[in-house]
Amino acid sequence: MAVNYEYAQNQINNFNIWKIFADELIDINKNDFSNGVYKVRTKYSDSKFYLNKVDGSFDESLHMLIHRIMYVENKHVIGSNDPDEDLNCYYRMFVDFDLFDEIDENPDSRWWIDKEHEQYEEFDEFLSDVYYECIHHVYVRLIDEGFDVEDDFDGYN
Repeated sequence: MAVNYEYAQNQINNFNIWKIFADELIDINKNDFSNGVYKVRTKYSDSKFYLNKVDGSFDESLHMLIHRIMYVENKHVIGSNDPDEDLNCYYRMFVDFDLFDEIDENPDSRWWIDKEHEQYEEFDEFLSDVYYECIHHVYVRLIDEGFDVEDDFDGYN
């Protein structure tokens, strides 16, 4: 599938949807954060997620929450499935319909672009940027709220 990577990169750099969601999630849960535990539950999964779990593990991590949001929000795209026409389907640039079925069967599975994919380097860089920007935003918000999370967000601060 050919992707207008530059267009998608420019549009997704705003991360407005993620920032609004993350801000609301922190605002709703901040009074329950204690002893370095930043656990949240969302409409995107029955699982719990830890906003400060960014150490590279995936289970219950912020990485998994970002993945779930992208997956759920883009599973049933209304309108065009062409990212050049409808940015709401940007997840379709990376995940084909067969993989969507696999994720349905195991929603906590992790996926990434196959290294053999012809646009692997572009996708890998793009997805790395998406995850970094989202995690960095959560870090900034938690710091702004007065939480001591600098050590937890090593590499994202």
